[in-house]
Amino acid sequence: MKNLQRLFALGALTLVLFSFSNCGGTQNTSEIKQEQNAPFTVESATYQKWVAGINGGGSGIYVDLTLTSKQGDVKMKEIYFNGTSAPLTAIGNGDLQYTASFKTDLNSGDSTIMDSDPIKEAQNTPPEKFPFELADNEAILNYDYKGKTGFLKIEMTRKESISYPGTNPNNIEN
Repeated sequence: MKNLQRLFALGALTLVLFSFSNCGGTQNTSEIKQEQNAPFTVESATYQKWVAGINGGGSGIYVDLTLTSKQGDVKMKEIYFNGTSAPLTAIGNGDLQYTASFKTDLNSGDSTIMDSDPIKEAQNTPPEKFPFELADNEAILNYDYKGKTGFLKIEMTRKESISYPGTNPNNIEN
């Protein structure tokens, strides 16, 4: 009887230990540590939606970012905005202006495979969960500084949308 109680206690202890071992593995990505004192200062951050004037031309968002100062070897990596992310590219002579481009391609259609054959449907890739909960005018900057990755939430300003013409309005040839 005593051996049965010990066996039961050992089994219960093992079950409790295994249940605690999974607690650290299920981190919520929306709780990524955001820096309060970033090694740079954002002067302006704007976004501008665009639409092509021809069928199949697509649509997207341009993002412009201007910094007023930057410490040391900060490397701007990417920006999370509007449910997706894009790499930041330095523009101009200095290292204080960046741009990113998001293509939304409304005309591309859905590439999800729906079939009675589960083997064909298994080729679908599940959508990735966006790692941040952001308002429509908020973005997250991802950067490296002194070998560590940092995240900074910023507020974006919307510029007037661009609608590109479908044809050359003045019939000018290039």
